[in-house]
Amino acid sequence: MRHEKYYSDSNFWDKVKNVAKKAGKGLIYNALLLYYVLQSPTTPTTQKTLIIGALGYFIFPLDLVPDFIPIAGFADDATALVAVIKMVFENIT
Repeated sequence: MRHEKYYSDSNFWDKVKNVAKKAGKGLIYNALLLYYVLQSPTTPTTQKTLIIGALGYFIFPLDLVPDFIPIAGFADDATALVAVIKMVFENIT
């Protein structure tokens, strides 16, 4: 799969730094949690695909709800991250 077009480590870290200044700690915690589950060699490929999708949505500049909208701007990102955390919960160590 050529996910580099939609997700890359450098784009992820840029977004984390940017969001950390604006959003709550919970959003960053969830993004980092999925990032580290993605790095684990024991995480199945199907779950890694879900994680890449959620993190890709997190870093993608065009969202369902634009990030610049106060409070609500990160709600869709948070929802996507939490949904995938629930799906990959058994691989969180």
